Amino acid sequence: MLLLREDTVQCDKYSLKKNFSLQTNAQLETEQDHFWIANNIHDITVSMDGISEVQNYHRPRVDGKDSFQIAEKFIDNVTKINPVISLIR
Repeated sequence: MLLLREDTVQCDKYSLKKNFSLQTNAQLETEQDHFWIANNIHDITVSMDGISEVQNYHRPRVDGKDSFQIAEKFIDNVTKINPVISLIR
């Protein structure tokens, strides 16, 4: 579960507009996290190293899961709600 800073809660309390940016390796696995990000983060940047073979070689996961596939699922879920994602290498 994602943690919120107290200032974000205060913005909600006073109905202040929030505009958050996030740079991520897209390794959050739960759809709950994906959809929260899509609905609450305005600018999303995903850092990846390339096609699946390159990504998995340079960014192996400790649990042995395919980092490219997890990032791809994150991007697919987030872009259903927030279609603008930047990719960087």
